[in-house]
Amino acid sequence: MAGGEFCGNATLSTAALYKESHADKDTVRVKVSGAKDVISVSIRADDGIYTAAADMPLPDTYCEKTMSFKGKEYKTFLVKFDTMTHLVMIDKLDEDDIEPAIKEWYKELPCSALGIMTYDEDASVLTPAVLSNGGEFFCYESSCASGTTALGIYLLERDQKPLEKDISEPGGVLKIKAAPKSKVNLTGAVRLIK
Repeated sequence: MAGGEFCGNATLSTAALYKESHADKDTVRVKVSGAKDVISVSIRADDGIYTAAADMPLPDTYCEKTMSFKGKEYKTFLVKFDTMTHLVMIDKLDEDDIEPAIKEWYKELPCSALGIMTYDEDASVLTPAVLSNGGEFFCYESSCASGTTALGIYLLERDQKPLEKDISEPGGVLKIKAAPKSKVNLTGAVRLIK
């Protein structure tokens, strides 16, 4: 990836691309930037749509963290992976403040890339925003697997019970499945566009 960060969606997509030419393979092992270990992805095809599932890498650290912006404090849950850091927003930012806040917080947090994960729990909708490439590239992601993993870790820590939940994102749905102190398994649909 641009900042050397881990991308779970690229990992699932790579497995689908491999499965297309190796139909007999039900598991694909993917070496991906930002992940210390090879990721095993279980993959199946059904009428041109691939369903991929993988245990996401564990974070290096995670904790509640208060961040300040425009003189206001925001409770967040910081999840730091090897090369990617996410802030799951407990207190919500105004939409107009997301880009300037992520650019300010990127300077405060040592990371290659920073994500702000805004979660509407009532609707089970995640809106991921990411700043990468040395703080030069900001975008709203259509889907963010590492950010969804960060959300899963937050929910596991908060609730202290097993989790199985569909998370809607602009680009589709990722299913989280995990137990406290375990890896977060994500399942998502991949469509290859030719």
